[in-house]
Parts: sequence; C-alpha cells; structure tokens
Amino acid sequence: MMARDDTGGDAVRLDEFVRDEERILSEDLDVLERYPHAELHLDLGVELHVRADRLSVAYRRLLADFVAG
Repeated sequence: MMARDDTGGDAVRLDEFVRDEERILSEDLDVLERYPHAELHLDLGVELHVRADRLSVAYRRLLADFVAG
C-alpha cells in the first residue's frame, strides 16, 4: 500500500506511477528470489547496518522482543 498526494487527481499520472511501482517491485522480487534462504536475522549483530536501514532495524527489534516474549 502506498499513499501519494502529488498526482493532482490526474488519472494518467496515477496510472504511470502504479506502472512504475509495479515494475520496480517486479525487479526487486526477481533479485530476492535468487537468494537461497529467506531468513530474517533477529540478531542485529550478524549484519552491518547503515542509516538507511533504520526502519527495518526498528522493526526487527520489535519482532525480536515479540519472539522473546
């Protein structure tokens, strides 16, 4: 799900946006499907993280807390 407010109600711009997002998602899935394991490490120390990972790191901390009870 995505939200945008910059299309100005223009149906053509919205359709272009949706097509672009679907293309990007398809490319991302093609790359991800090549990985042999679909594991999500909850131990954040096994990977190197950068600032751009901030939201996924926060999510994984919450998930780790949930799993730990």
